Amino acid sequence: MSSSPTHRPRRPLRWLLLILLLVVLAGVAYRLFLAPADKATPPAGAGAPATAVSAVSASRGDLPLRLSALGTVRALNSVDIRTRVEGELTEVTFDEGDRVEKGQLLARIDPRDYQAALAQAQGQLRQNQAQLASAREDLARYQKLISTNYVSRQELEQQRQLVRQYEGSVAADQAAVDSAQVQLDYTVSLRPSARRVWVSVMSTPAISCSWVTATPSSP
Repeated sequence: MSSSPTHRPRRPLRWLLLILLLVVLAGVAYRLFLAPADKATPPAGAGAPATAVSAVSASRGDLPLRLSALGTVRALNSVDIRTRVEGELTEVTFDEGDRVEKGQLLARIDPRDYQAALAQAQGQLRQNQAQLASAREDLARYQKLISTNYVSRQELEQQRQLVRQYEGSVAADQAAVDSAQVQLDYTVSLRPSARRVWVSVMSTPAISCSWVTATPSSP
């Protein structure tokens, strides 16, 4: 009687080969992906590279500050010089950017109109002064004649009032002469400040106005 051979299952061997293959693949993946990242990461406690420094002695000095912008820079105490009278600007005695001192002549305005006004006021003053002198002489005669009754007290009082009237006219004329003289003096423009300044011409008009800017060259 013949018996057939017994076939044992091979499944455990297959599973063992599969496990070995997975271990190999895991080792390859670790070498390719995980090992470089670990090497690139610095170990814990490692600081940044040291920077070389040196010590120097402390000193005091100016720290330059620069600002770039569009605009106009102007000193806080710059002034625009204006003429006190109007007229034709006939002479400018400086160039733009020159330094000027206190009392230095800057410009001249045509003085002919102001000279004529002064002459007219002086003529009116002389006229009233002559009338005042005549009225005083008449008053002196009336005071002598009042005792002889050649003149009345009313005429004497009227002459006194006339003298006072001419005295007031003379005083007003003298004030007009002084005013005309001041206006004439203003036709000459002088630098009023005591400090040295830089001057720049704003304009040179036929009728004078604000025409010069004066900027101190030092505080």
